[in-house]
Amino acid sequence: MIDIRRFILCSLFLCSAAVLSACSDAGSSIDYEVIGKTESGDSGAFASSIQQITDEEMLRMAIEQTGADIDPDAVDFDSEHLFQVSMVENGCGYLLEDLVNEDGTLRFMFELTPVVESGEDPEDVTCAEVAVPTTSFIKTEAVDFSSLEIYGSGEKIESE
Repeated sequence: MIDIRRFILCSLFLCSAAVLSACSDAGSSIDYEVIGKTESGDSGAFASSIQQITDEEMLRMAIEQTGADIDPDAVDFDSEHLFQVSMVENGCGYLLEDLVNEDGTLRFMFELTPVVESGEDPEDVTCAEVAVPTTSFIKTEAVDFSSLEIYGSGEKIESE
């Protein structure tokens, strides 16, 4: 009788531990650093996109295309990831507020600059209708992922 109780208690404990572990893994924040950001004047053919830069040659090409001021030696491609995130910002601009890994999807969470810097309520922020194409270079710790998404003020931004 005691062995059955132990078996049931141990089973319940293991199930509880598995559930708690799964809950803690969902939506975990990833360490990141924005190592470069550029603005482009023409938003005509510009589309929001996100891509992983996997080596120094890809980084050099991205630097040439965007004019970003990035030291290629600032990224250790063996132990870190580098992402190039391009999006059209409104007159307030966006800052990266968080980077979350949710079930293998890396979510780049951008928020309006006044919300991040001054703690303003997004509902109270009025931005100019100016569309400014920007490209951010974001370095992260090495992490497994299967897809990438961009969010601006909580809304998913469709990307190529």
